[in-house]
Amino acid sequence: MRRALLVGLFALAACQKGGTARDNDPRKTYGVRIADDGEVARVTTSPDGKHVAFLGQVERPKELGVPEGILVGLLELVPVDGSGPAKQLLGGVTNLEGSFEFSSDGAVLAAIKSFRFSSHSGTLETVKVAGGEPTHLADDCSGFAFSPDAKHLAWVCTSGGFLGNADGSDARKITDGAATVDFSRDSSKLLVRRLASAGGDLILVDVNGKGSDRTIAKNVGDYAFSPDGGDVAFTMHSADPRGGWELKLTSTKGSEIRGLGEAVSSFHFSPDGKWLAYIGGVTPSKPFGDLFVAPSTGGAGTKVGERVEEYDFAPNSKAVGYLAKYNDNARSGTMMLQTLPPTTPPQTLHKPVKSFAWSPEGGYLAYSVFQMKDASLDLDLLKVSDMKPGASLPDGGAGWAEGSREVANGAYGYLFAGEDKLIYRTECIMEGRACDLYVLPTDHAAMPGRLTGGVWRFSISKDGSRMLITYPRVDSETVADLGVMNLSGYGGAVGVDHSVELGAQFLDAHGDREAYGVIDKRRRGVYVAKSPLPEPGQLPPSLEPPGFKATYQPTPPQQPQKTAGAH
Repeated sequence: MRRALLVGLFALAACQKGGTARDNDPRKTYGVRIADDGEVARVTTSPDGKHVAFLGQVERPKELGVPEGILVGLLELVPVDGSGPAKQLLGGVTNLEGSFEFSSDGAVLAAIKSFRFSSHSGTLETVKVAGGEPTHLADDCSGFAFSPDAKHLAWVCTSGGFLGNADGSDARKITDGAATVDFSRDSSKLLVRRLASAGGDLILVDVNGKGSDRTIAKNVGDYAFSPDGGDVAFTMHSADPRGGWELKLTSTKGSEIRGLGEAVSSFHFSPDGKWLAYIGGVTPSKPFGDLFVAPSTGGAGTKVGERVEEYDFAPNSKAVGYLAKYNDNARSGTMMLQTLPPTTPPQTLHKPVKSFAWSPEGGYLAYSVFQMKDASLDLDLLKVSDMKPGASLPDGGAGWAEGSREVANGAYGYLFAGEDKLIYRTECIMEGRACDLYVLPTDHAAMPGRLTGGVWRFSISKDGSRMLITYPRVDSETVADLGVMNLSGYGGAVGVDHSVELGAQFLDAHGDREAYGVIDKRRRGVYVAKSPLPEPGQLPPSLEPPGFKATYQPTPPQQPQKTAGAH
């Protein structure tokens, strides 16, 4: 049964002593169990870091045809400080994304219970986190969304689309046959799209009730608010059945609908809302269309790339990166960069490229290059301001943009930790599940530093100062050991716990605490730990459960080997 350990949860002395053994387990852990209800899954922290929601008593669904990894269980809620027991809320909740969610202020938890995979629907209920029993809203519901300001909740069920307060109270019905709902970023407006069988109407709703609902268009497919909420872009069925989807744009104030592109498969606003990128010209014989960039004020788009599959704006909206001449079999394309406005030709960076990512401020672009000669997946970094015209790429050739840096041979997984650090996995074993983790300063030609070894996955705190690390275990392909480290002032990794469910999360922006689920049958449950990190200059406490390969001094990496055509 459930229980809470009312002990000195974050006692510094316990951390300095290396933790306390529990449940006759000789290995040490820094975590304190705050809930125990059999096997648990999808441990999720509230945005304010005060509560954890999780699925207890999980099991495989009894319905046939459900994919592996999908679980169903009892939704429970528990305070992270251990001040009370876990409260059982709703049964039949899945670990699918969107099955349960906190409002952005952490005050309300909404969930779909009694989920039926055959109809992909269940019963929607809400509960106030501070106390109270769950409130029933509707049956046969397929989705819901909180407004970004945490004041409202919208949901769709077979009975229609609804809008109410965050707890579901004072709800009003918007329309029959609703399919999806989305709030604008400022929470003042809501878009509701009806099912195609009901006409596919796109309805604009004033959340505060100051204006009447307005149907923007019929036969709508995809749609999106501009970042400031002033415009709506959407795809609409062409009058010609062979024409596919047409991209349209209109103001939320009711201006004339403007056409942008034809046979469109996807589109995105730039972060500043001044541009729309879209893939057009898609036909049954041409599954990969061409990339266009158009001003969001309307007008014809500029074609910047052919056969494009993946594209993304820089966070500063000064460029768009994309993979052109995409090869579906190799899942790669030519890395291209188009500065905005598109008054100069796009720049070729490399071919073939598997993936790419922008730094948070858009000053750097990292991309994963496939070297066919050595069958190696390498990592390159470009400082956009240093970019110079690159080589033209003949079929089967390779080229690059001058100014880019070759970071590592054999890199599997990478992300930016702020604008000044690129973190990546390399030198892997266990079929890529265990790799050495390196950090590279982005702004100068410094050597990368090795952070730790044996890393499977990693995530960074919101302020970029700390990192959670999962280490694969030799006795399981789905369970990991958990570690944490500082990314500034200290380079060592310290173990937190072992036999941990994937998906551990920091409880706060700085990464002082983390919540996670333990799968070990001898002590399974939900745990909270204080990050067992030393002060700068101090040695870390000792905790190395099986699977940890902590390294406390950065070591120089192996230098990338130059190959024909490499820069």
